[in-house]
Amino acid sequence: MTQWGGSGSWLGFPTSAEHGIGNSWVKQDFEGGYMLWHPQQGTTIYNTTIIDTLPPDSGNGSTGEWNVQFWNNKNLSGTPAWSRTDPPGELRFHAGSGAPPDTIGVGENNFSARWETTSDFEGGFLPLQNKS
Repeated sequence: MTQWGGSGSWLGFPTSAEHGIGNSWVKQDFEGGYMLWHPQQGTTIYNTTIIDTLPPDSGNGSTGEWNVQFWNNKNLSGTPAWSRTDPPGELRFHAGSGAPPDTIGVGENNFSARWETTSDFEGGFLPLQNKS
C-alpha cells in the first residue's frame, strides 16, 4: 500500500487539520499539496509545488497575447464566467487550492479554462510542447 505524506513522500507533512469544505468533502493541507476525501469519491491528492520544478521561461513562447476564458463547469460549455488577456510568452498556470488566480466569479472546483493565441514563427521544423 502506498503511504502519502511524511518524510519519504513528495506530499510532506500536514500543515492543517482535516476540515470539511462542503458537500461531504474533507480537505487536509500538506507541505507539498493537499488531499481531498469524499465518502463516494475516495481520495484525490494534489501536488501544488510541481510548477516550481519547471525550468525558467525560455523566452520562446507565444508572440501574441493569450485570450483566456474560464467556465464554472468541466466542459467549456455555455457563457464563460470570466475572461482576461495574458501577456505573450510561455503559458504557465497553476490554480493551486481555491479559484484560479486573478479571476472573479470562478468557483474553486469543477471549472474549465481555455487559452488561445496567434503566433508568428520562422519557417522550419518547430518543436511544440503541451503538458497538463
